[in-house]
Amino acid sequence: MSVPPLRTGLSQQDAQDDFLRARRARALNRLRRVFDRAGDVDMILPFDEVVGALGRVGERDLGVRVVEVDSVLGSVDRPHDFDRAFRPRLSRVRPRWERIAAARHRGEGMPPVELYRVGDVHFVRDGHHRVSVARAMGDRVIDAHVVEVLTRVGADRTLRLSDLPHKGHERLFLE
Repeated sequence: MSVPPLRTGLSQQDAQDDFLRARRARALNRLRRVFDRAGDVDMILPFDEVVGALGRVGERDLGVRVVEVDSVLGSVDRPHDFDRAFRPRLSRVRPRWERIAAARHRGEGMPPVELYRVGDVHFVRDGHHRVSVARAMGDRVIDAHVVEVLTRVGADRTLRLSDLPHKGHERLFLE
């Protein structure tokens, strides 16, 4: 039960207060929505679960491409080592991460990472540390050998773990 707003008796001032109150309510609602989904906002997307929900149709090798680093949001087999932005979650990844970062600082070239593409999202098959270092160094793109996985239902960069049941239902409906 909300408390009615206090009124000054000055219509212009009361209208301004009402507007500001409505804006604050909108901002609070947006924050509430963010926190409602906070459980999976930073979670890396697991390849097998995503492809299972979307319905794998086939795949095709796209060869070596330049890929936006921000589109790499998932992993084939390392869901616990990095978060969705490929920031290290565990200290055990530190030695290898630092070796790759040091090599980058020395100007050494890196081999292309191995990625799967599902819709607009990329999943790391090999090169988790290289992706993490690239993001930390502010790289916008990375060289990658890409295999596109074709699915019945598409995926975009806003995909979250909590969306997978809905995507699974969408796939079943389309089938």
